[in-house]
Amino acid sequence: MLLGESIALALAQTAPSGLPFRTESAVSTDRFVLAMLAVSLLLVALIVALQVARKKGWLGGAMFRSAGVQGDRSELSLRASRRVSAFTSVHVLARGEQEFLVVESVRGATAQIHPVLRAVEEQGSKK
Repeated sequence: MLLGESIALALAQTAPSGLPFRTESAVSTDRFVLAMLAVSLLLVALIVALQVARKKGWLGGAMFRSAGVQGDRSELSLRASRRVSAFTSVHVLARGEQEFLVVESVRGATAQIHPVLRAVEEQGSKK
């Protein structure tokens, strides 16, 4: 038994311990800092160039704009508001000649928007 244990111990000590781990970094610190500085400067230059182009109008329709900016510039006004239940409210919003019915429910965290039709109101008042 003693002989078998000594052979196993000798084999365990002479066997290679696997691949050594890399101790030095793949990229040196000064090159990494230089690359990050260059990327940062390019990003700042791009942001400045886009701001200048936007101010001078060179981008035209390439930038995203909200629907409120284009077309009709009349203000949105609240015509009426009612609480239907503890969790639901109904609002009538107007913008120019258009009116919208907004149904807001806290329970489901939803809002539904419906255009109010003037023709139905006018027909009801003529009868």
